[in-house]
Amino acid sequence: MSELATVARPYAKALIMFARENDSLESYQEMLENFLALISEESVVKMLKDDSLDKAKKASILKDVVGSFADKNFQNFAETVFLNNRVQVINEIKTLYGEYLSEEKNQLDVQIETAFALDESQQSRIVEALEKKLSKKINLKQHINEKLIAGAIIKADDLVIDGTVVEKLRKLKSQMN
Repeated sequence: MSELATVARPYAKALIMFARENDSLESYQEMLENFLALISEESVVKMLKDDSLDKAKKASILKDVVGSFADKNFQNFAETVFLNNRVQVINEIKTLYGEYLSEEKNQLDVQIETAFALDESQQSRIVEALEKKLSKKINLKQHINEKLIAGAIIKADDLVIDGTVVEKLRKLKSQMN
């Protein structure tokens, strides 16, 4: 995965910089999503693997199809990605672009894993506390894991807060030894 990120990073950075300069951050994210969907379609995969077409012809066809949902600049981006044999990292480019877009907006996606669903009040208190601590707008995504028994695990980038009963018992056991 890290190899893909290394290859994808310059493309994602170039695209976010261009989108920022052209005030098109959101629309380029949508274009990336559409491009990923396009290159995942069976007919497009078949065309890209067709040995009877040369690379320039495939690039031209791809660029024309991308033109149905993207501007000229994104068409050029898609063509460059294809000509540089980087189609396989489009998903990673999209992921990195989304991360860079969140940074631009001073937002952070936070995962919270709990044994039970949190009500709106609990979610808002957690969001409020995290926004204060991290100085970012928080997008909270909850996952239910019944194996946790009680407590929660909060993951935000490299920050992990494990407030589960299992973790508290593990800490207590290590203190007693």
